[in-house]
Amino acid sequence: MRIRVFNEVTQYVFFLVLGITFSCSVCLAGEGYKEEISSYVEFIKQQNTEPVDYIFGLFEKYDIVVICERLHPEMTQWELIWDVVSDQRFIDDVGNIFTEYGPQNNQRLVDGLMRKKDLSDDELDAEATKILRNASIWPVWQNKNFHDYLKKLYRLNQSLGEGKDINHYFSDVRLNWRTMTSKKYEEFKKTTLRQRDKLMADRIRIKFKRIQAGSESRKKCLVIMNFRHGFQPMKNKMTGKDEVNTAALLFQMFPGKVANVMLNSVCLDEGRDGLVTEVIQAGKWDAAFKALGNPEVGFDMAGSPFAEEHFDMYPAQFVEDDCTYANIFTGFVFYKPLEDHVCIEGVPGLFDGRFREEYLKRAKCISDKYYNEAIEILEKYDQESSRVVDHYTPGYAEKIDMWLQK
Repeated sequence: MRIRVFNEVTQYVFFLVLGITFSCSVCLAGEGYKEEISSYVEFIKQQNTEPVDYIFGLFEKYDIVVICERLHPEMTQWELIWDVVSDQRFIDDVGNIFTEYGPQNNQRLVDGLMRKKDLSDDELDAEATKILRNASIWPVWQNKNFHDYLKKLYRLNQSLGEGKDINHYFSDVRLNWRTMTSKKYEEFKKTTLRQRDKLMADRIRIKFKRIQAGSESRKKCLVIMNFRHGFQPMKNKMTGKDEVNTAALLFQMFPGKVANVMLNSVCLDEGRDGLVTEVIQAGKWDAAFKALGNPEVGFDMAGSPFAEEHFDMYPAQFVEDDCTYANIFTGFVFYKPLEDHVCIEGVPGLFDGRFREEYLKRAKCISDKYYNEAIEILEKYDQESSRVVDHYTPGYAEKIDMWLQK
């Protein structure tokens, strides 16, 4: 009996001490950041919707949800995208995904892959590599994340019943590398490439209207657009004209039916030698999440302290002074802190065999400069077929941590 009482008292003291320790740690965390980010921190504390659930919350209100992609090679964003696409709610209620890449005339490649049965891992790898070689208006699409996605999508579709397959649609402009020459590429740049965003939006509009008018029970779609292509309507400060962005056109084509989501990322800024990546809002946003242990959440941009901040994701010379993040995005998702983002280019076998010469031929069509860069890429590939690309600099950490020091 005395032993039991002793144990109960011991447990009480233990949990009391634990509670005091935890409370003190929270107090210390609260003191570990500057006043300038306190409004962000307090807001984030109130958020409890996980990123995937937030995106499905948008699908309850909108027919089209656009995710604004980070740097193309970044891997973890496609972990999030896959969590969305493989979710039973997506399989049952959405079922359609459009990507900025690849060219519309190569839709047959992804359709053909999804129709094949019982591919071995090696066969599937080869099929995904073939698509990567023909998934861009550039000589090749090197990004490992899309290669991995295609393989996972194939395996998922193989496991689903008839009529439940996820439909993947290419949206980029048409071009034929087999007949391409330097002269034709110059003409392509002057004509088709200048209308790229409109042509991508038209592709999505036409295909999506067919989906909505057809017998398919799933009438919604996810759209993946990179950077500017995923922005809502905005004026270019230098020209005074509206930027022709794919997502902006979708907002106009389907009023009240489109939402777009910003993923935590980096912004572009003007450097001495051209555009460089930089932390958003001088690191304040990242610091606020870091102060709380980097919780993964999603929330509407409107009504948040992030909403009225000047839109600095795009180079300042192009953005009007009164443009805010609320003007550009419906929602915001924080998924993995910057130091955990990983950019990987290349997959084994990508430049093997005859494609090596084909790649150089395509690069030559663009310019001598591009051809020389292609040779350098091949040299790096010969040393390491998949490689991590520098993406996180010590300067980022310094700017973020500056807001966490009193």
